[in-house]
Amino acid sequence: MEKIDYAYLRNVQTNEKMSMELTKLPENFYTESQAYITTLKENNEKNPSLVSIREYENTRKIFEEIVNTRIKKIVLDVLQLSTLPKNALPEEVKVYESIKNEILRFKNELFSHTKNTEETAKTEIIENEQKTEGFKKVKILKDIPQYRGSDGNMYGPYQAGTSTSIPADEADFLISNKMAEKME
Repeated sequence: MEKIDYAYLRNVQTNEKMSMELTKLPENFYTESQAYITTLKENNEKNPSLVSIREYENTRKIFEEIVNTRIKKIVLDVLQLSTLPKNALPEEVKVYESIKNEILRFKNELFSHTKNTEETAKTEIIENEQKTEGFKKVKILKDIPQYRGSDGNMYGPYQAGTSTSIPADEADFLISNKMAEKME
């Protein structure tokens, strides 16, 4: 792993902004980044100078932007009903699972008043998603990297064996290219 410093974090920030998916980072990225920022802060408190203050503030802002950008990507993956994002760090897997579970719990609560059991509430949620106008539920047959659809939006990545609800045009494209099959 490269040494964490301002230049390294700036490079990560740039790469994260340019990529539509999570960039590959070392598993201990968050811990090491926090340690570096803490060291900058402590050095600042011992020997304050304009340069050290700026370095600490700028580094902290860059780290915060990296975290925010990665969180946005994770949340978008949850909302698109896709699988766990590739290159997610252990801390991010927890965030992903927590958000996904909270959304499912919320949906179950919303629909549970119409049926007696939790299972029928889940069934209603699935049926509701399938009936969404302009969308089709498909089963992914091959791993598909993230791509830009005909509408200009980004879709994927999708893993073989998973199912997702996507715009009808994109579903038809994947089905016609034998990358997905329609689910009933």
